[in-house]
Amino acid sequence: MQDVFFRIGGARAGRAANSLLVNSNDVIIDHIWAWRADHGAGAGWTSNPAATGVTVNGDRVTALGLFAEHYQKHQVIWNGQNGRTVFYQSELPYDPPSQAAWMSSATGKGYASYKVGPSVTSHEAWGLGVYSYFNQGQPLHADRAVEVPDRSSVALHDIVSVFLAGSGGIDHVVNNTGAAVAAAGETAYVVDYAAGTPTRSSGKKGVAAITSSGDAAKLSALGSGWYYNWSTNGAKAGNAEYVPMAWNALPSETVNTLADGAKNGNYSALLGFNEPDLPDQANMTVEQALNAWPALQSTGLRLGSPAPANYWSGWLDDFMAGARARGYRVDFIALHMYPDWTNPGALEEVRGVLADAWNKWHKPMWLTEIGTVDTSTWKPMYGTPTHAKADGLVQKLIPLLENLPYLERYAWFADDCATNASCQYSTLYGADGKLTSHGSAYAAAGPPGPSGRFRMVNKAQPTLTVHATGESYEGGSALNAAVTPTSWGWDQQRWNVTPADGAYYTVTNVGSPGLRLTTSTDPYPSGGGNYRIKVAAATGSDDQLWRLEKTEDGYYRLISKARGTALQSTFDVYNGSAEARQLAGTSASFVNDQQSWAFVPG
Repeated sequence: MQDVFFRIGGARAGRAANSLLVNSNDVIIDHIWAWRADHGAGAGWTSNPAATGVTVNGDRVTALGLFAEHYQKHQVIWNGQNGRTVFYQSELPYDPPSQAAWMSSATGKGYASYKVGPSVTSHEAWGLGVYSYFNQGQPLHADRAVEVPDRSSVALHDIVSVFLAGSGGIDHVVNNTGAAVAAAGETAYVVDYAAGTPTRSSGKKGVAAITSSGDAAKLSALGSGWYYNWSTNGAKAGNAEYVPMAWNALPSETVNTLADGAKNGNYSALLGFNEPDLPDQANMTVEQALNAWPALQSTGLRLGSPAPANYWSGWLDDFMAGARARGYRVDFIALHMYPDWTNPGALEEVRGVLADAWNKWHKPMWLTEIGTVDTSTWKPMYGTPTHAKADGLVQKLIPLLENLPYLERYAWFADDCATNASCQYSTLYGADGKLTSHGSAYAAAGPPGPSGRFRMVNKAQPTLTVHATGESYEGGSALNAAVTPTSWGWDQQRWNVTPADGAYYTVTNVGSPGLRLTTSTDPYPSGGGNYRIKVAAATGSDDQLWRLEKTEDGYYRLISKARGTALQSTFDVYNGSAEARQLAGTSASFVNDQQSWAFVPG
């Protein structure tokens, strides 16, 4: 079924319980617009009643370009198994006369636009947008834009709710996840959802822990690889490393304890003095900090610089100059930063400070405090703080931090500061002990790029995909890699892309389990500095790690950690086959379409 349009009212009064009912299995519905009129003749809450736009009861139904607007209950109800939707756009009804007239249950406010039935065990959807414009002057709310059963096999990707204008708003994006939208133009995003938002772990990602110090469960739920608590009293919690901090000058017994901890492998690094430029924090002059520094060096731990509250004050510049003059060791730069996250330029503010610090000192950096704190009482803000804006910054900022090669670690402020008014937009856990919308966004954020099972299809040669062949590489246990026609559809053309260390990924073959895409040390026959590609048993080495760079047009480049080369589809024939081509690792500076890959799920 394609290009079918429904209109209830608008020309004259009309009514319909369902505009489209799909009971058959194995149906493709392409470009459907179901519309209950919001204007025109016969348009009114009681004049053109229409409950639901589209109801799907059949199994294995796929919707491509589905539009449903202004129906009085759910816009779409999906009861069939193994359904798929690609691109969904919807507006909630404009005209409910009151909240009491628009309730899905005794306590349920409004109706979710897109509802997957409670008995559905398998469903997936990409690109869902739900908009509100309640124009009756009533404080109308929908509890959520999308409602699905919490099962890992019911997965949604890239969901957004938007408040266009009017009154009221949408309180969550999916189920009880995602920030509320209640101001003109406000937008809330959930990137992925399957039985809740996924947790993406990273060795870079950390937490400034006020109450969760040592709480492995809470730290794990955030995907945190490390944490600190502004003290030297802590220990590893699950998979989260503990990093001690010298708040200010340390007594000799604490120095000895840290040195012992370094020898025993309990600690790997020590953070320097906390905001020494503030009277209520470390409160140290540069001279006092320099005089106290040799004791920190004696612990044998990697040593982070003091972290001033104001990077631009010059305190850190003077300290680093003094340390260099005295021959002191500073292994990495620690920074605190609270950008104006209501300003569209917030990401550039962060990038600018980090770039400035790197250009000054060329040392690795740790961003040990960053968050979406309301700074309006001590630093003016561009716009009005909202939870949706805070979530939006988290979703954009974390991939940036993960992808900066000179930033080793970052820590969000803070795990639990819900009782502090200025911290309400930044706290990861609420007073109820559950993840806030910001906490869910932080947990779900991670290294940039896709994670899952994909075919990698070449941009320059769009009929070809990366393939782990059946031929041995140089007579050993590894296999040759090539690009072959996507029409073959073999599992050897499918790859599990998995976040690994920092901003890198492993790429493991589905048809040959345990074998990973690997950059060899063998030169590719043509061109200096190019390398052959193979599929080899997992070793954990850098030649099996890939950095994913997203291009402006939505493709990905795979950059080898070991060689710095980019995965490229060549025009050289593979194994005498007119259909297949060779793969190579070529200079990343080429930036050509042969180095660009579409990650196609499935």
